[in-house]
Amino acid sequence: MLYKEITDINFEDVEELFEKIEKIHPHMFYNITKTDFKKELEKSHENWENLNLYEKYYEILRLNALIGDLHTSISQKIIKNKELPFFVKKYKEGVFISNIEKNSVDESLLFSQILEINNIPVDEIIEMGKHITTTESPKASYSRIARKLDSLTFLKTLGVTEEDEFTMSVLKDGEIKTIKMSPIKTKKEDWFFTSQKNYNFEVTRDYVYIDINSFKVQKDNKLEKIYIETMEALENEKPIIFDVRGNGGGKTSLFMPLCEEIEKNEGKGFCLIDNYSVSASVLTVKTLKNAGFKIVGEPMAQGATFFSEAHELETKGGLVFNVSTTLKNEKYASDGKILSQNMAIDQAPIEPDVFMEESVDDVKNGIDRPLEYCKNEAKFMNKNISFNNL
Repeated sequence: MLYKEITDINFEDVEELFEKIEKIHPHMFYNITKTDFKKELEKSHENWENLNLYEKYYEILRLNALIGDLHTSISQKIIKNKELPFFVKKYKEGVFISNIEKNSVDESLLFSQILEINNIPVDEIIEMGKHITTTESPKASYSRIARKLDSLTFLKTLGVTEEDEFTMSVLKDGEIKTIKMSPIKTKKEDWFFTSQKNYNFEVTRDYVYIDINSFKVQKDNKLEKIYIETMEALENEKPIIFDVRGNGGGKTSLFMPLCEEIEKNEGKGFCLIDNYSVSASVLTVKTLKNAGFKIVGEPMAQGATFFSEAHELETKGGLVFNVSTTLKNEKYASDGKILSQNMAIDQAPIEPDVFMEESVDDVKNGIDRPLEYCKNEAKFMNKNISFNNL
């Protein structure tokens, strides 16, 4: 679809949008009743003509957040978003600049803690963001909102800034600095995401480590090699460490058959998760958990039953939405079976067996403590001892 940038939003278009969502969503009113949603829609209508574009966009995001489905969302491409030269991430110690584009700003700002944006404390901004951010896990919401602070559109929608340029107060090496930030000309994908691989693995005498960044097809033979190594590990009762931290999902069918094989063979090992592990990665983790794997990291953002298979729809005025058309459960992940609307939906997010939050000091020093924990545990895992007795 060719996206057109919108400069205004008519309320009739908003009504059309949610009417269309209701027609194709499996269970639009699971988290809020239809009556209450209509009341909130009318509340948005009351002062609509006096709102600017970003305030109207805020109202659409607020209404969408009430549905509470991560796979149903408005396309950000319809609102022009100028890229900021950094990425943001929440660590144990606070919210930090986690990556910087070279030659755009002072690179020494890397791993600076963000204290304020335009004199507004970062905690206050994140609290503001809860009203327009869809979440299925309260424990994961802070981290997921913090990650949006590198979006100029998000900051403008919250009213944190009206201009492209803004100030940011940061703490680095005990010193507080106030710096100016403004957009860059290139897209972040050009300097960050292009280097990412979907699958990486490491085979040692003690364990097999499999890092899955996304469930997407990759040109090389790596996925096939992972299947082979995993099956050999199962045969030799060697521990397997899966890593789905930051995995935004993809095609479950690529990996679920292997997970089901692990469950059938009562494989043993670990799985690393975080607040950004969603969609297909949730189904994978649930299956591994059923197989007896120890889950390590931070709470996931979704439960093991969720709405998915997003379908794109557009209104007459150009609002573009991705809308869930399927209710998925881990037991039906491979065949894509649509579940009944009357089914009891377990949306409790998956909690780790061992909670470990990433530390910025560890990251700065190249230490991956959750992974080190899994590797050390795997080395001492006796193949003759039941995993549950560890």
